[in-house]
Amino acid sequence: MRINHIHQRAALLCITEAPYLPADAISNVTVIENNRVTLPCPVRGTPRPEVKWYRGDSPMRGHRVTSEGSLVLVRPSAEDTAQYRCEATNVAGNLSHVVDLLVFRTLYATHNDISCLCLNTGSPAL
Repeated sequence: MRINHIHQRAALLCITEAPYLPADAISNVTVIENNRVTLPCPVRGTPRPEVKWYRGDSPMRGHRVTSEGSLVLVRPSAEDTAQYRCEATNVAGNLSHVVDLLVFRTLYATHNDISCLCLNTGSPAL
């Protein structure tokens, strides 16, 4: 009697993909003050990249980042007008994406029973 031995081997294939952005990624966002705004960072990659946000060179703390990596500012003011950067990192690489945020300040003027809403940027307000 002959007994054949069968040996099985398992292999694990890990596919990684460095973070990347779609070609139509938004890089300029405009909002009127005190209105919620979302700054997009639509990065993709395998495994899913970890996203961190910066305002200039300073890390953003205490703000909400969505599961897709977008930064949410609940009540932005004109002083929040700045350049923001998301950094996405995974084992395959990293990527930076800059989003310019412009926050308009609202000003109301009334003259002879005519009201006007004006949008203003910068600080201090006119």
